[in-house]
Amino acid sequence: MNNQDHRPARNRGRLDELSGPGTEIKCVARLDRLRWDSWSKRGALVPKVKGFETVRDIRLGWRSGNPPIYARVRELLSKHSATKAFWQYKRQKAWVKQWRVTLIADDLRGITAREAWSFCKHFRFLKLLLFELALDFSPDSGIDANFVPQHARFGKSRFRPDRGGPDQLRYGSRYSGKLVRCYWKESVNAFRVEVELHSSLLPRPRRNNLREIPETRWLEIADAGFSILPSHCGFVKLRFNALGRHLRHRFGDRGEVLLERTRARSTHSLHSALAYLRRKGIHNPHRFLQPMTRINAAIERAIDDWAEDFLRPCHELDEIEGQTHRPRKERKRWVASTQTKKKTSFDRWK
Repeated sequence: MNNQDHRPARNRGRLDELSGPGTEIKCVARLDRLRWDSWSKRGALVPKVKGFETVRDIRLGWRSGNPPIYARVRELLSKHSATKAFWQYKRQKAWVKQWRVTLIADDLRGITAREAWSFCKHFRFLKLLLFELALDFSPDSGIDANFVPQHARFGKSRFRPDRGGPDQLRYGSRYSGKLVRCYWKESVNAFRVEVELHSSLLPRPRRNNLREIPETRWLEIADAGFSILPSHCGFVKLRFNALGRHLRHRFGDRGEVLLERTRARSTHSLHSALAYLRRKGIHNPHRFLQPMTRINAAIERAIDDWAEDFLRPCHELDEIEGQTHRPRKERKRWVASTQTKKKTSFDRWK
């Protein structure tokens, strides 16, 4: 990889340095990508988004002999950052909703709450399809392309050596529930771990008669961020002392040989070491894993800091962006009447 000067040398003592009492691991979380789909009236025009300008509006062509799901896509660019948006409309398939919007973040700022709310307030019956959170580790944190295979766990996603190229580690795939990319990011001067969750792994929203209003679905974005740790991303280490006692008790003198071979494999890949133990008849080798609390705590703090800014009340975002497509007082009256009369959102706006 081309970032050798930024990465500490791989040695056995680095794990102790990362776990030391005086070590502070710097991690910053940025919202890197979002995708929603939304219902709209038949023939409804794509609204203008405040703070964004249209770059182009093109017709989508056939790809690999298959027709596009949407006939047109509008590309928008933020006036205040490099955040891009792609608004797909004029659906060609009946099983998709009328609109689909994808936000791609600016590298330094990420997707802000203001930018996301600029789109979200135009939606009705929206659904979160994709959520990607980027975790940026500073160069002196010791987390790099050598450390991640040794200690990172991304749920059930496995390492894909045939994807991503030589400068990127990739786990999972675009067609699974999760995709993780790990690489050095020059623009932010940090080692980046991007955790991309798809709709099958995103928190399911509560089905109620308020699901039409965007404000009631705003918390789903933060819930997706909170679900990353520890289910979809975490750092662990093998408890070799406990593993050695178990191997010596079960295999006798041969246990020392198995322990050394496991230790040698763990210096390259944690998944390889666990697979080796399974082949030797060790059931559930995950019981010998211990969470690296200092790194996981740094990730948790980074996600909390991001969510604290992103979970701003919707009325504060309205004051920044101006009034939404319906007055705030009317929305509050509608929420109160819906909770008491138990009417559906569709019947209320007839």
